[in-house]
Amino acid sequence: MRAKGKSGGENRQIRCERSRNRSIQRRRIRSGKDSFWKIWLHIAIPLVALTLVVLFLVLGMTLAFLQNMAIARARENGWEMEYTLEGRAPETKKEMAEMLKVANADMVYVLYDEDGKKFLCSDEADYQDNVLITHEVYDNLLRSIDAYRKAENTNDTVHADMYGYVYYYGQKQIDISGKKYLLEYMGVSAPWLEWKDEFLCIGIMVFLGVLLLTLLIAGDYYRIYRARLRVEKYYRDTSCALVHDLKTPLTAISGYAENLKENVHTEKRDYYVNVICKNVDNMSRTIENVLELARVEHFEKELSREEVKLEEVAKEVVEQYERQAREQQLTVSIQGALCIQADRELMKRVMENLIGNAVKYTSPQEQIVIEMGEGKCSVTNTGIAIPKEQIEELWKPFVKGNEARTAATGTGIGLAIVRKILMQHGFDGKMESRDNSVCVTIYF
Repeated sequence: MRAKGKSGGENRQIRCERSRNRSIQRRRIRSGKDSFWKIWLHIAIPLVALTLVVLFLVLGMTLAFLQNMAIARARENGWEMEYTLEGRAPETKKEMAEMLKVANADMVYVLYDEDGKKFLCSDEADYQDNVLITHEVYDNLLRSIDAYRKAENTNDTVHADMYGYVYYYGQKQIDISGKKYLLEYMGVSAPWLEWKDEFLCIGIMVFLGVLLLTLLIAGDYYRIYRARLRVEKYYRDTSCALVHDLKTPLTAISGYAENLKENVHTEKRDYYVNVICKNVDNMSRTIENVLELARVEHFEKELSREEVKLEEVAKEVVEQYERQAREQQLTVSIQGALCIQADRELMKRVMENLIGNAVKYTSPQEQIVIEMGEGKCSVTNTGIAIPKEQIEELWKPFVKGNEARTAATGTGIGLAIVRKILMQHGFDGKMESRDNSVCVTIYF
C-alpha cells in the first residue's frame, strides 16, 4: 500500500528528529550544570567592582575626615596651651616644662624667648609609648619647627608625605609675666597607620558579604534558569510529540484520500473511508486530551474539596469500561474503601485515566485489581511489564512506553493529566513495574 509505506517513512523520519532533539536538549541541560559559575561571574564582577569603588571612596572620605579632626584638635590644643601659659604665668623654667606635658602626645611644643633663642621644648621621654612619634619623627618635628619659624607666612601650615603622615604647624605669640615668648607646635597624624587593622577588617567583611550576596543572587537566578530550561524542554517535547501524533494520522488520511481521488483499488473504497474516519477520530481525541491537559495545567479556580468515597468513584468508572473488559475477558476487582477530601470530578478523571489505561494495556484473560486503604489507592494490571528505565517517562505527555503500549489506541496524555491533578491536590503518585504486572499507587 502506498499510503502505509509513506506513513512508515514519515514515522521513521519523525522518530529520528525527536531523538536528535532529545540529544541536543540533554547536551544543553548538561552544559547548564556548569553555567552557574558563569552566571555568578556576570553578577559578581560588576558588584565587586562597584563595592571596591565605594570602599575606596568611603576610605578616602574617612581618612580626610580624621585628618581634619586631627588638625582641628591641634589648633585647639595650641590655643589651650597659649591660654594656660598666659593664665597661670609660671615663673620658673621647671613650671613651664611641666605645663608643656600635654595630654595629646601627638604634638611637640617649642618655646622661644624674646631674643629668638630656644627656651624650652617638649621632652622626648614623654613620647616613649607613642606609636606615631618615634625618635626619628621627634627629631624631624623639631627640625621642621625651626625651619617653619624662619620662613615667612607660615602661621598655619599642613602638609603630607608619601608615607601617609600628615603634619600641621602653628605658632602663638604669648606674654608670660611681662615677657614675650613665641610658642610653636607641630603635630602629626596618620589615620591609615592608626586605623589600618580596623579598615582592613571592615573592608574584608564587606567584601565577603558582597561575595556571599552575589552567590545567593546567582543561586536564585540559576534555579530560575534551570526551571525555565525544564519548562522549555517540557513544552518542546510536548509540541514535538503532538506534531508526531497528528502527523501520523494525517499522513494516512492524505494517502488514502489520494487513492480515492485517483480511483486506485476502487474495491477498497469502503476500507479507505473507514480508515480515514478512524484517523480523524484519533486526531479529535488527541486534540481533546491536549485541551484537557492545558486546562488542568492552568487550573486557576479554587479546588472544590469535599468528602469523596473513592470506592464509589472507582465503581462508576469500572461500569464505564465494563464492555471493553468483558470483550477482553478481564477480571476487575475493587478491594477496600477510602474516604478523602478532594474535588470529586477531578478524582473521577484520575480514576478514569488509571483504570482506562489498565483496560487498554492489559492482555486478554488477565486481571485488574484496585486496592484502597491506609491513605493510598493502587491500580494493578497483570500480564504486562514495562522496563524500569521507562517508568518515569510515562508520566510525560505523549509517552506511551514500549511497543505494545505504543501500538495500542491512546494519546499518552492520561498519566500527565493524572500527575497534574495530584499535584494540585498535594497528593503523590508512583508507578512500579513488577515481574508480570504494572502498579500505579496514589498517596493521599
